[in-house]
Amino acid sequence: MKGGIRVPAGTGRLVYGAVIGLIAAGGLFAIVELGREGGKLPGGGVPVMGTVVVEHPGLSGTLDMIEVTYEAGGRLRHARLPVEGTAERRPAEPVFEPGDNVALLVSRDDPERVVRPGGPQTGASPSVPGGFLAAGGVVLLAVLLSPAVRQRLGGKAGGEPGGGRGI
Repeated sequence: MKGGIRVPAGTGRLVYGAVIGLIAAGGLFAIVELGREGGKLPGGGVPVMGTVVVEHPGLSGTLDMIEVTYEAGGRLRHARLPVEGTAERRPAEPVFEPGDNVALLVSRDDPERVVRPGGPQTGASPSVPGGFLAAGGVVLLAVLLSPAVRQRLGGKAGGEPGGGRGI
């Protein structure tokens, strides 16, 4: 080796593992933070009145959706919003009729983002306990660090790189 820095054997793998671990932890933090804060309207909400165009029945166990029109940012916009309480029951008649007025909150920064005050948020779900996230991370690491997976991805540890068949 000419003019290079000599490091003890295995140190490169340790540094590589630490860097990959930090990147994975940062990604997990970003996902959790977006999940926690993703339902909030950017810039706060402005109350507006919308008009129901049509109600779409949900599939078994899912929420019905309503299509609404509303005016924001100087133009007429359309949105699809969930209807609370329709996942548990199947009413014979729709909750909303075309032409009904409905209160909405529109984002100050992005007029395309709209929610119903007090209603379910699109994509909202109960939070996942941290124990389940930790258990999922342990299982993922166990699978990725298993000898069979390492061999499949590029050879056995300490062997020649590229010794596996590849992906």
